[in-house]
Amino acid sequence: MVELTLEPVTRIEGHAKITVDLDEEGNVKDTKLHVMEFRGFEKFLQGRPIEEVPRIVPRICGICDVQHHLAAAKACDQVFGYNDDDILPAAYKMREIMNWASVIHSHTLSFYFLSAPDFIGGKDRKTRNVFQIIKDYPELAGKALELRRHAQDIITTIGGRPIHQVSNTPGGITTELTDEVQAEDLEKAKRCLELSWDTWEAAQPIFEENLDLIKTLGYVETYHTGLVDKKDGSWDMYNGNVRMVDKEGKEYAEFAPQDYTDYIAEGVKPYSWLKFPYIKDIGYPEGVYRVAPLSRLNACKKMPDAAPKAQELLNDFRATFGQCPQETLLFHPARLIELVASAELAVDGLEGDLSGEKRPGAIDRSQITGEGVGIVEASRGTLTHHYKTDENGLVTEANIVVATVQNNPAMEMGIQQVANTYIKPGVEVDDKIFNLMEMVIRAYDPCLSCATHQLDTQMRLSTVEVYDHMGNLVKKI
Repeated sequence: MVELTLEPVTRIEGHAKITVDLDEEGNVKDTKLHVMEFRGFEKFLQGRPIEEVPRIVPRICGICDVQHHLAAAKACDQVFGYNDDDILPAAYKMREIMNWASVIHSHTLSFYFLSAPDFIGGKDRKTRNVFQIIKDYPELAGKALELRRHAQDIITTIGGRPIHQVSNTPGGITTELTDEVQAEDLEKAKRCLELSWDTWEAAQPIFEENLDLIKTLGYVETYHTGLVDKKDGSWDMYNGNVRMVDKEGKEYAEFAPQDYTDYIAEGVKPYSWLKFPYIKDIGYPEGVYRVAPLSRLNACKKMPDAAPKAQELLNDFRATFGQCPQETLLFHPARLIELVASAELAVDGLEGDLSGEKRPGAIDRSQITGEGVGIVEASRGTLTHHYKTDENGLVTEANIVVATVQNNPAMEMGIQQVANTYIKPGVEVDDKIFNLMEMVIRAYDPCLSCATHQLDTQMRLSTVEVYDHMGNLVKKI
């Protein structure tokens, strides 16, 4: 057997490698995505007071920190007996605004700096990067940096810090926005909306030029999952039920966050620290599902009323690609639809009244329920924090199910499809083929810091290795 290895996988958050196993004739036998980081957050949360957890878990990741903060806060709310309806309105809205700002911040990073180089960057590995984009498209790069800056500022005023936020407490939030700060944030959100729309318009010709590649590269058919509003099934990033749709877009299930273990199971494979989730009643691999932007659009019935521009984009998107498109590279335009929606909703939220009470009072340990589940939509997909405590509120069990883990099976299926399509007997496997595999992975915008539960001692991102039919290492890229 020959094994090809790509290490590291570039322009992703974290460390991974791809291996492709070939038979004696040079045909693809198997393709694997290896994630060999281990971090262990769930273990060292045990014994901590539950109210400290929302301030600890943002350190899982400097990109997804807001969502870890919020998901843990929602779980913490439940441990102290607060349901979503019990959260004071101003605190609830400020949590939402912080999440929307984080989505703007992260989606901008994903599109401009990680994914766009595949479409408008250089032709080889040395120039296919953000530095080439800055050189060739300085105005576009400037808008990307401005967009991230404004979103980061909004996160900071509500979260208390630009990264690793500290503001959420059981049942509320500690932040107070003065009228002046709220007005400043509103102007920044309005500018984010302008820049988000500019991003969409700049991206459309790029997507149209690459339509054939978008329709074929890494194509897999799966179920899709996302949060939706309980009342009207609209796209939601902070609250609601989890909705699963089948490969045709028909509803398979809709359930409350605390019931997630009734629907989702996880498998393991020896070559990766990432688990392989699937729909419990369907089994693996038929029950593989995806999360993140495309899946959220597939799962929702519509966009929120406060996001009319995003609704127009969703209508056009569905008219072109159908109600439940499966093409992996469509995660990119879906991500930009969400970028516009998040900016619209941030504007709407900051135009509202945020002056009311935001904290329910001192912590009352007599209210401890012993368990809480918090689910929010991170930029990369559905994020679950599940905690159990003793009667004093000390964590006894912790389970964190992140988006990248849920997309792990589909990512591996996608790179398998690329390998089967492009690697043939007698065909030299070069950088171009491996970059196509990386493009599939980058479409999901994986965050391996979040997903792994030891860091490569060489601090590598990813590698590709090739082995012959005897198991000997032939080539490393």
